[in-house]
Amino acid sequence: MSRLTDQEHWDAFHTERLVVPDDPAAVAGQGSLLRKLVGSKLYAYTRTYFLYQLFEAILPRYLPRDGGQRVLELGSAPGLFLLQFARTFGYQPFGVEYSEAGVTANRRVFAAFGIPPENVIQADLFDASFQSTYRDAFDVVTSYSLIEHFADPADVVVRHVNLLKPGGHLIVLVPNLRGANHSLYKFFNAKDLASHNLEIMDREPLLACFPTDELECLHIGYLGTFTFQLFNVERDSRRWPLLKICKKAQSLLNIGYRLVLRNRGLESRTLSPWLLYVGKKKVTGPEG
Repeated sequence: MSRLTDQEHWDAFHTERLVVPDDPAAVAGQGSLLRKLVGSKLYAYTRTYFLYQLFEAILPRYLPRDGGQRVLELGSAPGLFLLQFARTFGYQPFGVEYSEAGVTANRRVFAAFGIPPENVIQADLFDASFQSTYRDAFDVVTSYSLIEHFADPADVVVRHVNLLKPGGHLIVLVPNLRGANHSLYKFFNAKDLASHNLEIMDREPLLACFPTDELECLHIGYLGTFTFQLFNVERDSRRWPLLKICKKAQSLLNIGYRLVLRNRGLESRTLSPWLLYVGKKKVTGPEG
């Protein structure tokens, strides 16, 4: 196992994001001024477009709406992605984080929305004790921008599968930093590119990370239409004000996507911000 980032990187990353949002659906952080300008109905369309597609169009094809299900996100801070699972499917959300700042951020978000903070587990995904304690423990295991931070992402996927119940669902999202996204990411934060495994950011290389003997692939492909939310920049960079303006403008783009594209999007390897894998853990033995 070779990490392309370290704990210090993630402590700094999450320390900058300790603000608890008023609404977990407003991931982009749009303010009340825009709501006044466009009205409440259109304001709801400012929701991050790929998340709308994911939770309203794609995942309902595969996941049951069952309050008894438990979902675990690996690298879960700040916890907004898990809140979407709780709101959409009624699942009990759990997260695991090895960064102290990440655990703090995630527990604050959970507490603000009535979820037990102790559902955030402070542990290293690769710790043998953690893997043993939670083996086959969750109905859904997910990660969102995690496996690309490792030189051997297939090994990270194995740790995902170990925590998943037989018959449970695995959901993995990886950013697409190729095509036009690569050029823009390099413009805003070239140094950060080194922390990403770019080789898996295509359909076939990503699919190869998932063991076919343990998983049935239900869905794999590009997700979403172009978004400035994919990019980041250091706060002391001269490009930070520019990206901040672009992210504000993204709210209007999201409205346009919803009105014109609805939930279909314009998925492509050039412009889509994410790749999505959905799989189901095979049931082996007498019941398989």
